[in-house]
Amino acid sequence: MVLTGDGADEFFGGYETYRASRLATPLAFVPRPLIRAAASLARWSADREGNLRVSSGEKLFRWLGGSAIAPDCPHPQWRRYAYPPQLDALYTPAMQAAVDGTDSLEDYAHAVRNAHGCLLDRCLLADQSYYLPGDLLVKSDAMSMAHSLEVRVPFLDRRVMEFAGRLAPNLLTPMRGPDKKILRAVLARRCVPPEIIKGTKRGFNVPVSRLLRTELKCLGDQLLDREADALAPYLSADGLRRLWREHQDARANHSYVLWALLTLATWKSGVHTKTGGLRMMQCQPC
Repeated sequence: MVLTGDGADEFFGGYETYRASRLATPLAFVPRPLIRAAASLARWSADREGNLRVSSGEKLFRWLGGSAIAPDCPHPQWRRYAYPPQLDALYTPAMQAAVDGTDSLEDYAHAVRNAHGCLLDRCLLADQSYYLPGDLLVKSDAMSMAHSLEVRVPFLDRRVMEFAGRLAPNLLTPMRGPDKKILRAVLARRCVPPEIIKGTKRGFNVPVSRLLRTELKCLGDQLLDREADALAPYLSADGLRRLWREHQDARANHSYVLWALLTLATWKSGVHTKTGGLRMMQCQPC
């Protein structure tokens, strides 16, 4: 049996998105075209921080892009893989007809808007009821059961959850300083090393932007460039190639959407042989 930290971020304010949502409040009074223009500039700026897991340029683009989509409720938008400018390049008329104006994040946004309390409380409650059980706990459960491993989540003890729900915002995510403030204070009294208490959140991100230009470049060149037509008729092959080449040339950072599309293309490219085996893609020399 193992213990995990699932729930600590959603109940004690550990994500940068909570502070981002609070900082985005004034943008609700800024004309959307101006926000979209600023987001476009951030998107087209050269990605000079490719070795980071999430660059500051990517964070700025996502912050502005989410605010441009829903200035009154940007929090759910931080979870997007692709934003309207990227989707406009990728979607064909067939895909537009299939989507038909629906938004996969509609229920998430509804959870934020209809929760009680201040903005931070509403974001926390939405993540507790939507993101945590629908994403993180599912992955933890599936992977642990696949390896016959029992997982316990002490932060999801009802007493802990109810205690966190009574805390003031400045004890969770102050506008300045480290997040999960109260948890750090408790750990400081338990003789935990200072480098842990003062450490920044790392998360499970990998440097996707860099990987797409190095280790995964060969696979991407094959599936997202030479064989981009395989994702037709719903995705534009020319649009996909353009996003891939812009990323390779460091003219823009499309790492999130390209990672998702590379995963889709890799899955779609596998064909079952007559013996029932799966043929894995072999990269051609770059």
